[in-house]
Amino acid sequence: MVSYYNEKLYLSILAPEEWEGQQVNNQAFRLLGEVEKIHEDFFEEYRVNINFEKRKGTISGENWFKTFVEKNNEAMRTTYAQYELLEEENFTLDINSAYRKLYTWVEPETKFKIYQEQALITDSIDTVYVVTASVLEGLEKKYLPLFVDVIKSIRIIPQKIS
Repeated sequence: MVSYYNEKLYLSILAPEEWEGQQVNNQAFRLLGEVEKIHEDFFEEYRVNINFEKRKGTISGENWFKTFVEKNNEAMRTTYAQYELLEEENFTLDINSAYRKLYTWVEPETKFKIYQEQALITDSIDTVYVVTASVLEGLEKKYLPLFVDVIKSIRIIPQKIS
């Protein structure tokens, strides 16, 4: 694992050395794993990925993060086909509250079962990082432990105020 710093999101993480980073926009970037040989009849090239996105919250109040997590979970239960929550935990990264869950769902068109790790990490009273790591069934044993390691390595670097 090597240290990777994204200067647009102010995130430092440990990631596999051979993974590739891509900036999506000023609020999001992704890491792409190595090419995997799976469902080659469907995918020209399949790579596992971890997406990092910084979002401003629209919920305020003392329990805003708890409410954000609940609304996120409810939205997934109602929109993801065959959604199944496998595990969840609340934890702390440095001084930041965090929530992590592992779930599966089935992509309606292809019928592929997808395993996803998602972490929600507070940055301030109204900002949250959403980290989502995805892998197709058949590769989950190889990648799920790695996803958790990457998530738990995240550090939010304070911005310099000039």
